[in-house]
Amino acid sequence: MYKVKTQESVGKVLTHDITKIVVDGEIPEKYPVFKKNHIIREEDIEVLLSIGKEYIYAGDVEKGMIHENEAALRMGNMCENNHLVHTDVSEGRVDIVAQIDGLLKVNLEKLYEINSVDSFMISTIHNNSQVRKNQKVAGMKIIPLMIEEERMKYVENIQKDVPLLTLLPYVKTKIGLVITGSEIYNGRRKDGFTPIIESKLKKFGAGLIGTRIAYDDENLISSYIEKFIEEGAEAVFCTGGMSIDPDDKTPLAIRKSATQVISHGSPVVPGAMWMLAYKGEIPIMGIPGGALFSKATTVDIVLPRILADDKITRRDVVEMSHGGYCLKCEVCHFPQCGFGK
Repeated sequence: MYKVKTQESVGKVLTHDITKIVVDGEIPEKYPVFKKNHIIREEDIEVLLSIGKEYIYAGDVEKGMIHENEAALRMGNMCENNHLVHTDVSEGRVDIVAQIDGLLKVNLEKLYEINSVDSFMISTIHNNSQVRKNQKVAGMKIIPLMIEEERMKYVENIQKDVPLLTLLPYVKTKIGLVITGSEIYNGRRKDGFTPIIESKLKKFGAGLIGTRIAYDDENLISSYIEKFIEEGAEAVFCTGGMSIDPDDKTPLAIRKSATQVISHGSPVVPGAMWMLAYKGEIPIMGIPGGALFSKATTVDIVLPRILADDKITRRDVVEMSHGGYCLKCEVCHFPQCGFGK
């Protein structure tokens, strides 16, 4: 590759994309005005000069080096996975695009290791993000115009055995709902949970297979949980009765039905009295009363993971403390905000 004065570059082949930035309109624009391998014509000279290109670079990539476009494509291939594909290269970069709705998992250890290699960059959206079909989730490129082949191979080997990015589809679609509370059971107060839970589930293509109302009795609540599982529920949610009052029996019922209790309580506001347990592979979630009037709680943070069959650990619950304080904005933008990130 060699440097050529722009006025003398007619007939030369560009070795990289040349970007133009337009700031004349209300919204600045940035796009490649000439692509790699473009053969410069006489009419291109003034365009190049108008964007500050007094010189251009032409020629061949040196032996043992690879061009930024090839490096970007190789990084894109490296990050492709089930339901994730890369775009065409543009300005030396490729993006990763989701092919389905799902839950994005980012291997943070691998991400940090790759970005610690000089001249390589991969940026992603947050781990455990809710992703829509055709949404871009990551971008990657090298910083210089060329990189050593050996360094490229080193980066490719970093995530050889463990994927950097994984997109999990929402597979749990059949949910059983147990509404607890003697006041609801006896008809003194209307059940407000069912329409809220139905609305949350609908966003992920899931729904209720049934609703059962129980008074505050741990044996009755537990029997309803068991019955839903027998009927094919892939998860069971229990609402209300989640505080530490003596007459709140829902946590006891969940413990009675579960084979593993992950947590009763979460470092999240709102949603501290939330609970999660498993009976085998079936999640059983205790939903506190705050979900009735708060737009986003612990329930909304973990719901995509539960429906994507992403097993939640005690460590995961502890890590919710960072970003687990909701600012209760006047207009709620969850999940496009810092809550739960």
